[in-house]
Amino acid sequence: MKNILVSGSIAYDHIMFYKGRFKDSLIPEELENLSVSFLADSRETFYGGCAPNIAYTLNLLGEKPLILGVAGNDFEEYKNWLISNHISTEYIQIDDANPTAAAYILADKTHNQISIFSPGASSSLELCRDLSCCDLNTVDFAVLAPNVPDKMLTIAENLIRSKIPFVFDPGQAIPALSKEYLAIIIEGCVGILANEYETSLLEEKMRMNFDQIAKWAGFYVETLGKNGCTVFEGNNQVDIPAVGGLQVVDVTGCGDAFRSGFLHGYINDKSLKESCEMACTAASFVVGKSGTQIHHFTKEEFDSRLKEFY
Repeated sequence: MKNILVSGSIAYDHIMFYKGRFKDSLIPEELENLSVSFLADSRETFYGGCAPNIAYTLNLLGEKPLILGVAGNDFEEYKNWLISNHISTEYIQIDDANPTAAAYILADKTHNQISIFSPGASSSLELCRDLSCCDLNTVDFAVLAPNVPDKMLTIAENLIRSKIPFVFDPGQAIPALSKEYLAIIIEGCVGILANEYETSLLEEKMRMNFDQIAKWAGFYVETLGKNGCTVFEGNNQVDIPAVGGLQVVDVTGCGDAFRSGFLHGYINDKSLKESCEMACTAASFVVGKSGTQIHHFTKEEFDSRLKEFY
């Protein structure tokens, strides 16, 4: 068991479903004058945010995650949930003047998503830049997940200074991160995990092609949804298929579970290929349920599925 610092957003997820397809309501030549409305047939609220989602699955895998983030004045119930699942809240700071961040996620029947993120307490720059609550001497590894840009840079610089290896998960923070911030983080991380769309955004933002970014970062794992993922290291490329035969209900939180499985493998000296297999296995337990932090598995169940498919 290793101490893994998980830095990222803490939020309540409000998940809604639309029975149609988004693309049927979009006219490509009219995107400059976009005005659309979708009827959500259901709505549920879950405990979410990148950091707790990653921590939740890491805990199932037997690791010791330490969530680093800012929550708001409505966090007590969420805090009790984390504690009941034996997840430390020691490094979570509270902004008493604002509510916890909220994500509003609408998915269509093809599992495409439109998300709106309201930062709430996580926009408190004073708290975001304050790392006095965190003892980096106890940290073995870290993951830098999407958050307020200044917070991400501050944490990255502290991790680099303390020589703590970390994986960079840029996610939906890419548009908000400056090219300069991204350069510092990419230079300091051991590798990047991102999906296809995020990879395209990163290429455009950095004005670099994918190969250049992958070699600069150390390794690069590109997630491909139902097609698994591809890992790039140096001039080597390995494709890893996803776990098959699953009934997909909701993909929300799947990427966070993928990161948990990857981290579990990587910090326990597994190869990048083996770590990605663990990542796909962890993600497979999420897609069968609606919402985040709903799935559960024992270590035996995880190992059995991993062995079955890989």
